[in-house]
Amino acid sequence: MWCSAVSGRGKSFMFVCISKIVVGASPRATRWRYLRAISKLCRGGSPARTGEIARLLGVSPASVTEMVKALARDGFVKYSPRRGVWLTDGGLEEVREAAERRSVLQRFFLSIGLGVEEADRQAAMIEAEIGSDSFWNLRSLTEALEATGGSGETGGIRCHSRADGKALKD
Repeated sequence: MWCSAVSGRGKSFMFVCISKIVVGASPRATRWRYLRAISKLCRGGSPARTGEIARLLGVSPASVTEMVKALARDGFVKYSPRRGVWLTDGGLEEVREAAERRSVLQRFFLSIGLGVEEADRQAAMIEAEIGSDSFWNLRSLTEALEATGGSGETGGIRCHSRADGKALKD
């Protein structure tokens, strides 16, 4: 488990704890993974082919076909077995949401002192799992941390690396 504590002047600590308790990817994480791959392969307006998607994701073509059919049923893609897969407006919106979540989470982890690779790894693990309210609160906290220029100080709020109170940056 990874934890970060945030405290204000004379106020108690608020802990941001993130634990990886994942048996398998959530439906949202799986959906975002496929939609990102389709988006990457559809650059320039050409359709993504199921074989290309399978190679990119390291899964079987049969798994891709099954997932693409589900994404089409849910309105995220248009699928033609002989022609390929295209994102719909709904699919594009999902890709945008996934990208925004990952960006905010990466920025948060960077702002509290994690390295680039670890920030990306942590963001990828939780982007689809974090609830909407928590995400928007974390986004606000990230913006406040960034406004301090990485000093860790924001209006009397101090960020610590762990619950032990050791400051990230002095």
